[in-house]
Amino acid sequence: MAAFHPSKDDLPGEFAVFPLPGAMLLPRGKLPLRIFEPRYVAMTEDALGRGRMFGMIQSDPTTADTANGPGLFRVGCLGRLSSFSESEEGHYLITLTGVIRFAVAGEIDMQRGYRRVRGDFTPYLADLDLSPPPIEVAAITAPGPITRNRLRKPKGGGAGSSSTSQGGSSPCGAEVVVN
Repeated sequence: MAAFHPSKDDLPGEFAVFPLPGAMLLPRGKLPLRIFEPRYVAMTEDALGRGRMFGMIQSDPTTADTANGPGLFRVGCLGRLSSFSESEEGHYLITLTGVIRFAVAGEIDMQRGYRRVRGDFTPYLADLDLSPPPIEVAAITAPGPITRNRLRKPKGGGAGSSSTSQGGSSPCGAEVVVN
């Protein structure tokens, strides 16, 4: 079992969101970030003091801007700060581990310059199930060499992993760290 395995009741109703273009977090995925913009440094410090969670979400270029910034896609992923270190410049190097997807139920007042939402986890509660997806037995017992394609998961099963953009400077207050 994972060191941190929340139940539905452990999830926050309201939380910060970080709309970082090109950075995707999925349940059980890991997203390394360098946090340097003051509002996101504040968000990270607040998350460290309040359950170590915030959501990653993408801006939606097809929706109108709001008073808080660009429109957001309706689904993001709540992550937990699973590791962090602070630089001499006051930046944070963090790893955010995906916990569960959420639907944006509504955006609420900003806090210390960063955006916040009310999240609905109901459609995605299966993300909290850590049991491994079954492997098709026929793929293993069929004659021939065992290859990656023969050991694929059944359709519709399994949690994803994070994908990251290339490293480099970002105007968004953070950047993805690529090892």
